[in-house]
Amino acid sequence: MPSASTSRRLGVAICSASAVLAFAVQPSPSIAATPTVDVMVTGGSATAIVGPKRVMPGANTLLVTKAGKTKRCAIPASTPLAVLKLAGISFAVTDYGACSSKPADAASLFVTRIGTRSGSGLAGWNYKVGTRSGTAGASDPAGPFGSGPLRSGSKVLWFWCVYDPETYACQRTLSISGPSTIKAGQVLTVKVLAYDDLGRAVAAAGARVSGCGIDGVVTGPTGEIRVSAPATKGSCTLAAVDATNGLRPAAFPVSVKVT
Repeated sequence: MPSASTSRRLGVAICSASAVLAFAVQPSPSIAATPTVDVMVTGGSATAIVGPKRVMPGANTLLVTKAGKTKRCAIPASTPLAVLKLAGISFAVTDYGACSSKPADAASLFVTRIGTRSGSGLAGWNYKVGTRSGTAGASDPAGPFGSGPLRSGSKVLWFWCVYDPETYACQRTLSISGPSTIKAGQVLTVKVLAYDDLGRAVAAAGARVSGCGIDGVVTGPTGEIRVSAPATKGSCTLAAVDATNGLRPAAFPVSVKVT
């Protein structure tokens, strides 16, 4: 199991004592409306395990076992852990604090397993909101970055992180972009970027793009491909996966309307 320092860097549940104190007194997330967010879970390969799936992560509960005793703990609404609870996949957590029926006590829940895969050594489960890794625990009432709960339209990615002991970072994750609307037969430009934990992007060379009539075209040094849009009107979906070593998680797909 990862060390406490490793787990904190992975961003999935362990906060330092100072962070817990800093976020202990916060307005209740229940004051705000429950957002609608998209979630995707990917493992050690490029393909998604779950999703993308649209959920409304309201307040929830979770059975947690600690020191041989099982109790039901509250999960604050609009947090990455509440999102994972609705993703439709089994998972397990470790309580490094004292979770209870109060959502405010959930900040130190650490996700140790998703599906059949458990964290070990320098690898484990991490989450991103948009293109950035969370800086707080996945069920911290203060939200993933300590600045409030998730907002509607957020994209939450849970992925298997292979931790780099030199940079204290996970591998980069992919993001794909293209036009939301394009005329049939026109040139379709698709760009794939790879983001580090801080949300800094580089061109994703070697990403395989599919959908919208594209059959596994691989991006070059600029992270772009240019192909002809479908000849018929309708809607299609673009997706991207890592074509090099299968380590970078798949990107959230994007929809394109062909007119």
